[in-house]
Amino acid sequence: MTRPELEVEQHVQRQSPDRALSRRDVLTIGVVAMPVVAGCTSPATLGGSSIGGDAAVDPFEGAQAAALSDCGALARHEALIQSLERGDLGALRRVAARAAVHVPTLGISDARIGVLVDALQSVGSGALRFEALAPIRAMGAQRTVTIEQEVLVHSETQSGKQIALSALVLTTWANDRVSRIALYFDAWRLLSQLYGLPDPLKPAQEPTDEQKLAIAQLPAAQQVIASLPFRAGLEQMLLVSAIARGLAQGGQAGIAPALGELASRFTTEPGAGVPRPITVGDVALGASPLEVAYHHIRAEEVDDLAGIESTIHPTDQLWTSTRGYRIEDSLASIVALYRATNVGLDGLTIEVKRVHESIDGGRPEVVVEFQLSAEHVDSLPVAPGKFLLPSSTGNNDFTYPAVVAYSFDRSEGEWRITHERVYFSVLGILSDLGLAPDAETEEGRAALVQLAVLFQQLLQQAGGA
Repeated sequence: MTRPELEVEQHVQRQSPDRALSRRDVLTIGVVAMPVVAGCTSPATLGGSSIGGDAAVDPFEGAQAAALSDCGALARHEALIQSLERGDLGALRRVAARAAVHVPTLGISDARIGVLVDALQSVGSGALRFEALAPIRAMGAQRTVTIEQEVLVHSETQSGKQIALSALVLTTWANDRVSRIALYFDAWRLLSQLYGLPDPLKPAQEPTDEQKLAIAQLPAAQQVIASLPFRAGLEQMLLVSAIARGLAQGGQAGIAPALGELASRFTTEPGAGVPRPITVGDVALGASPLEVAYHHIRAEEVDDLAGIESTIHPTDQLWTSTRGYRIEDSLASIVALYRATNVGLDGLTIEVKRVHESIDGGRPEVVVEFQLSAEHVDSLPVAPGKFLLPSSTGNNDFTYPAVVAYSFDRSEGEWRITHERVYFSVLGILSDLGLAPDAETEEGRAALVQLAVLFQQLLQQAGGA
């Protein structure tokens, strides 16, 4: 066992002595820091609005190929992005012919580069453009370099509608070839822009008194349809899915029973939650950024709020790609969100898949790819009177892949998390719970397109009500 692996294993056993650590865990988490080489610059690092370029030549010509280094990997990462923008499959195959492509939120795993090109080109009919949201980071893992980049992917649909989708891209390089490409984004956000599904970030709107009176005079099922434009995006998705199920099962007569079944799963008060007596305690003094990130994840897994709080910097900012949360005001707000969103889950398990670590100019970053599994047993309130998911009668297991990027700074001499950016798709959770079609299958995506058509029809019906 190498020294980095041994240090991580000792850390895990010290922080979570009751958790068995397999050899695979040690190999997965056993990373070593690799700082960005001084003087290694790029358009994205210098703050350019676009990563790619318009050059027609092979972008990989001239990029460092002989020795593995941060600068060489950075240059090749940017060349890869340029080729993706142009859809240049020939150039991509020369450098990524054997790369394993992962797009977890669309169910793509261990695919080839052509699948990624097809997936990106299906986003719209126009040329792609990748806008850098943050400087690219080089992360070392033994004899490879992983490049991490947060981007905004721009495209245009055939009807001329502009699409902008935030995503996190990871490319792993060994010598002059990319061995792995991972792309994380919110599948629901993409499908809402492509096909007109409810916008997951849409807030609820308050109808006027006149509108409320008109809605109240309608039959129950028609009340739901008439109120649809005023609902939040998540509620719109749940309601149109229920209406679609009712129509499939019994036509117009099936709508009311389907809506009634959905309503029975909602609650107006947050539940007491599932008690979790296990704690991991405060993070150890002198912990490295990697150790702080690992402790944070294990504290989340057992809902140890004090343990979570011990890892967070007083100025922490939390952002998620799916729900659009941006909490910047205080540490108390971050802890309040954890308290609110964890009460309805039982058997929460966070399986770490890959870990990447970087130290750049004294500002460390740790990126963790993971899979979260749990049983949904109660409502999940995200704010007073608002709920992420309806309540449940139990026996509702869900699993979803995600990635989180942690940034760190020192607080009273100790490394603490200052920024936490999470990329996942809540659509996968709804699918597992039987509340929406599955975006990871071709049949499910076809059903989502049909759902979008029904949604637009219902909005028109509501407007004429």
